[in-house]
Amino acid sequence: MASPAMAEAYKCRQPDGRMVISAEPCADGSKEVKVVPGDPVPDEVRERAEREAERMREQAEKNLNTRREIEKQEQQARERAEMQQPPPQPAVEPVFVPVPYYVGPGQIRPPRPRPPPPTPGKPGKPDKPTAPKQPIGSRGR
Repeated sequence: MASPAMAEAYKCRQPDGRMVISAEPCADGSKEVKVVPGDPVPDEVRERAEREAERMREQAEKNLNTRREIEKQEQQARERAEMQQPPPQPAVEPVFVPVPYYVGPGQIRPPRPRPPPPTPGKPGKPDKPTAPKQPIGSRGR
């Protein structure tokens, strides 16, 4: 335990104009400005202050632990909420589906889409050989 402080404090003005506060009387060449007598603190008051300081330290530690526990619970709640969310769906692209339409008594279908061009490196369908055309009117003469 610390004993109560009973020292006096001296406030001195140095020859160069600086102010110095010390527990010893002013040195030669300096002027004493103020002497503050030591104020002894009774043991009862000191012990009460120490108990109050200890109580405040315990309360601060308790508050810190409570705050950490709350933050931990909030983090767990965020993690649970993330786990319960459905996975993101892939982007959906629109697809054109031709729908037949009717005009009058007959059904008219939309034109068929063109096939994609052949990709390089893949053999396409071979063309059928065609017979040479003969002019009309000339049959095997």
